[in-house]
Amino acid sequence: RFSPDGQTLATASSDTTAKLWRSDGSLITTLQGHTAAVLAVRFSPDGQTLATASSDNTVKLWRSDGSLITTLQGHTAAVLAVRFSPDGQTLATASSDTTVKLWSNNLDDLMAWSCDWLHDYLSTNPTVTDDERAACDLPPREPQLLSVWGNTVQFVSRLFR
Repeated sequence: RFSPDGQTLATASSDTTAKLWRSDGSLITTLQGHTAAVLAVRFSPDGQTLATASSDNTVKLWRSDGSLITTLQGHTAAVLAVRFSPDGQTLATASSDTTVKLWSNNLDDLMAWSCDWLHDYLSTNPTVTDDERAACDLPPREPQLLSVWGNTVQFVSRLFR
């Protein structure tokens, strides 16, 4: 695959690597990190990120200089294909486990998903600070009056309304 500017070619290999080449055929760098064959490579629309898909069930994201950004895990079989959305904020991966996964690089989307997932924990855990709750736009924890009897704790009322 060529980079969007046409100056770099990315290749996948069964030797567990991907390589970046200049348009004159000279090697720029070898991307090492997968533990099985690399099956697909794809540049982000801005050319700054490269995604590699592998038989090791992972996708790796690399900077254009060849340094590893992160490894995406979640598929249970070889990842066969990778594609960036036109804005570069979402990566679609297809696997022989018969799933397609969408990976968001949009911080707002990730924050919303994370806060939704953690809502009950943040709302009810007494050790979570008000600053931690505020990160997900949850109000500070209100002081509560509890009735304790034996091993049972029962909510009675809020102290402030």
